[in-house]
Amino acid sequence: MQLDEFTGMSWIVNTGASDHMSSHLPLFTQKRELQRPILIKLSDGNTKTVTMVGNIKIHPNIVLKDVLYVKNFKYDLLSISKLLEDGDLVALFTQKGFMV
Repeated sequence: MQLDEFTGMSWIVNTGASDHMSSHLPLFTQKRELQRPILIKLSDGNTKTVTMVGNIKIHPNIVLKDVLYVKNFKYDLLSISKLLEDGDLVALFTQKGFMV
């Protein structure tokens, strides 16, 4: 099963991102307002304010925790380091793709 088959969204797998990010609020299974908004700097140099985080289920056995809700963000980022930190998972990268 591919990630986009489960969520209906295309996720960009990012080995350099420190957090998962999405602008698709309906994907969030749980969400909460942050007591203090945080500013994030995107790779294009723009800055966005994040006021909400939550969880997104991307596979029957995989839930992304503390995903940053970035309003009007045009991508959904999957942070490999965060994914491996939060779960008992291993990532394997090959020339044809990756597996978790």
